[in-house]
Amino acid sequence: MTEPEAHFERRTLHEVVAYPPHAPREEDPHYRVFHHAQHHLIHVLGVGCWIGGATLAQIKAGLPSGHRCEGAKQLEAHHAIAEFAGLNEVDWQKVAQDFPQANIHSDEDFLNYAEGEGGLMIICDLHHRSPTRGIHSVTYPAWLLDRYARDGWEFLRDAGPPVATPFPGPVIETA
Repeated sequence: MTEPEAHFERRTLHEVVAYPPHAPREEDPHYRVFHHAQHHLIHVLGVGCWIGGATLAQIKAGLPSGHRCEGAKQLEAHHAIAEFAGLNEVDWQKVAQDFPQANIHSDEDFLNYAEGEGGLMIICDLHHRSPTRGIHSVTYPAWLLDRYARDGWEFLRDAGPPVATPFPGPVIETA
């Protein structure tokens, strides 16, 4: 059996999300938990981007050409358990079942966990908000591939052929 050719797949995602009413982030009493956790993870523990591994020190020093986080300007904290805008309607008991190590026994416990170190993922701004590589812009299955990609290969890119080899295959359009 022959392997299929390498190819690009362009997809158009249409999504409608019904977020519940919520106060602006700055007025949320748990926002201080988020800021403390973000600072501690990035500036004290030196956690790097979950996808490409770049630390803040490496980003500031300048990443080498071809680094998976090349072009990143900063590290950011992403809500990995539940997006901030949806926290008011998340059932803490469902989260507690999936994350028993979090010791969640109330809405307050859940909110502190979601905004704290256990509920956050550190990623560079490129892998967070980029329109072609960011977790807020692409599907999770495609985004996750770059975490485990072999050196020299990137699944998500702005344009151009795959990094490792000249691009021999077609572009497949899906809606």
